[in-house]
Amino acid sequence: MSDKDFSGYAFARILTQLPAHTPLYDDLGGGAQDGDDNGVWYRDQREHLIGWFSELAGPGAYNRKSRGLKARHGYNHFQCAEGLLWLAEALGEDPQVVRAAYEAVSEHTHTAARSAAVRRLIPWERVVELIIEKGLHNPPRHRW
Repeated sequence: MSDKDFSGYAFARILTQLPAHTPLYDDLGGGAQDGDDNGVWYRDQREHLIGWFSELAGPGAYNRKSRGLKARHGYNHFQCAEGLLWLAEALGEDPQVVRAAYEAVSEHTHTAARSAAVRRLIPWERVVELIIEKGLHNPPRHRW
């Protein structure tokens, strides 16, 4: 297991290298949660997660009292199972694991429980492994 962590900005830069849409996510209806028609500000889960992680260092949209939070913390506190599912697939997680996570999410109605169900199958350490496998752990610099 890896104890590697990233700043929120660095993790957001990693996310910019991933596809906005993934086949399994779109096929299983995850994309139906995205977009302006559903009253959310983001067009897709990639944009949602980039926004979340890029604001971890400060108060962000949720007026956080903590500052300088890292990506591990952000992953473990993100309360959108659809975003976590998209992330796993976009990083190249085994499709059987992603499908199992979808099934686990469907067993819950509460937002926190749905997100926790994904993290039980795809913990932060696995996310880091996938990032390293894809060679994304040294993201390019962007101006925000």
